[in-house]
Amino acid sequence: MVKIGERFQFYVISKIEDKDNVTAIHDQWCYGETCLKYAKKLINVLRDTDWENMQMEYINEYIKSILSVRWHSGNHKYFHHRIHIESMGYTPRDADTNHGCVIIDIRNLKNIKTGFYTTDGKFVTAEDFVGRENEDRSDGYKMKPDEFKEVMKTYYDKSFDKLTQKDYENLCNYMDKLAKEQVVERLEG
Repeated sequence: MVKIGERFQFYVISKIEDKDNVTAIHDQWCYGETCLKYAKKLINVLRDTDWENMQMEYINEYIKSILSVRWHSGNHKYFHHRIHIESMGYTPRDADTNHGCVIIDIRNLKNIKTGFYTTDGKFVTAEDFVGRENEDRSDGYKMKPDEFKEVMKTYYDKSFDKLTQKDYENLCNYMDKLAKEQVVERLEG
């Protein structure tokens, strides 16, 4: 249901300097087909990124910068969209969301894997995700079947629907572990 503040999360799993990294992004205004649109845009940029020269300390800001540039179709101009990097304690199961999340695993750039998940953490295909969002809109607008097909054709990426329910649970558990390690480091430091 569309209301003020359409919260959605992007989780990107990467490997930098032989270490796994998770970037958690909170987007305050993203729902429906825009989730696919921005996920595909992010994946396309990440595929073309010079990872050999990427440093771990910059990856979160890099991903944030990609997602913060948006295209306004009304006036055909780009604009800055405020999004936030979240801590490791902000797992998909604990997120402040009313539209779910997408997990994008780019540790193997030749086989990027992506999955969309509902607010209660259930895996759904990208097509089902957009379909559910389209049915739940309260602003009165519903895509017609031909519009829906065009959205899926335009924004679908070959990496979509390759992650599973187990991947969601693994990410949550891994982020919980990282959050605990960060707390211990702060207490010991």
